[in-house]
Amino acid sequence: VLNCTWINHPESNRRAELKIKQLRIASEVGLEIPKTLITNSPEDAEKFFLKTKSKDVIIKRLGGGVMLDGNNGTAIYTSLITEYNIKNIAQIKNTPVLLIISCLAG
Repeated sequence: VLNCTWINHPESNRRAELKIKQLRIASEVGLEIPKTLITNSPEDAEKFFLKTKSKDVIIKRLGGGVMLDGNNGTAIYTSLITEYNIKNIAQIKNTPVLLIISCLAG
């Protein structure tokens, strides 16, 4: 046990990382959740993006997500997907991601 103060208990932080469980529970208690896709298929991700017809789609990691490009790795942060970066979506084949139609989309 550490002899210090922390803001969030480490177990609470771990539970907060369980995005799939959070979405399921939110739906079960009646909260409206945005259209969501969990995948590591670049083809499915691109189809999901194209179906939105200009609505904003964000990408989130499910855990310790890293996209690999050859010998280089890039961390996945919550980001807006654009027509420009959808062309690089093939990089998700190495780690599952969460694609969500943004609540801010019109």
